[in-house]
Amino acid sequence: MKNSERIILMAMSNASESTTKIKLVKLLFLFSIEGPDSTYSFLPYKYGPFSFQLYRNLSALSHAGWINGELLKIHDDKKEDALNEIRMLPKLTRDNLINIHQRYGRLSEKEILKIVYAKYPEFTFRSEMPLEKAPQPVAPIAIYTIGYEGISIDAFLNTLLQKGLSRLIDVRRNPISRKWGFAKNTLAGLCDKVGIDYLHFPELGISSAQRMNITTKEDYDKLFYEYEKNYLPLHKHTVKNVLSLMKQTPSALVCMEADVQMCHRGRLASMLNKMSDIQVVHLSAK
Repeated sequence: MKNSERIILMAMSNASESTTKIKLVKLLFLFSIEGPDSTYSFLPYKYGPFSFQLYRNLSALSHAGWINGELLKIHDDKKEDALNEIRMLPKLTRDNLINIHQRYGRLSEKEILKIVYAKYPEFTFRSEMPLEKAPQPVAPIAIYTIGYEGISIDAFLNTLLQKGLSRLIDVRRNPISRKWGFAKNTLAGLCDKVGIDYLHFPELGISSAQRMNITTKEDYDKLFYEYEKNYLPLHKHTVKNVLSLMKQTPSALVCMEADVQMCHRGRLASMLNKMSDIQVVHLSAK
């Protein structure tokens, strides 16, 4: 079992009775934002801070027979096993979870929501709750780029939302990923849920075959030089289309690499800048 799932079990075991999904998510949000643990990241959604990864883990625990997915209660015949799993968490994690439960666990769902909305308004602007919420950020037009290496899908989407971006332009040749959330269909679906338009232009990517045996910065520089000088001119129509899209609404070019110097999106952004004089902004989601 993953520690991320053990954290859910401990949060549920601290409760004297079954809890709601909204309350559980808010407790784990407070656990994440008010302590040193970074297991889960959150983004603004229908009921304030939310984590797609957390919901995915809840579903996995339910399907595996650990919890009742509706009542959010550990099954009686799994309680001892759950305690054994919880003991495998680092002591600091367990102590922090206990602290959050002591501070907030006995409050009602309504009371916790009021606290979260008041203390962390940056996670409220997409809320559908009848509570005061922050205005939605809107980024100025620029040529934004971002990589998702080393971060969760929730942290990635939260960066886009907090920056005020409303369109993601995927420039991977093969939009697949071992990390959940970043394969094309899943990413497009999650973007849709949070109000971000998703578009994919595989013809602007670099094939895996071209990246074989590329190890040094000199190798990358040579590859990207060829990409910018010889490959992109063959796709002028697509490049112009992307530029038009980026002029219409705050948009970001996305690929995998965190370091833009190691990714072709930097050269594509440079060409778009030369064609328009629009500023290039390289974002980091960490």
